[in-house]
Amino acid sequence: DHRLASIAAANDAFHELEDAAGMLGTLSQDPALANRPEVDEVSELLQLGIDDLGEAIRSLGGVVE
Repeated sequence: DHRLASIAAANDAFHELEDAAGMLGTLSQDPALANRPEVDEVSELLQLGIDDLGEAIRSLGGVVE
């Protein structure tokens, strides 16, 4: 079923974006990056992607796993 495959792929991407956001959080503690506005911008974009994927998963009848 394509719907189930889509839910599984979206769940994988959801967790990959969460991992990336976590890595960015760790990297942003480096004093060289701490005050760079790009760090916050990228963090916000990652969170937007996470939120959008969660919504897509739920709209397909799935749950974020």
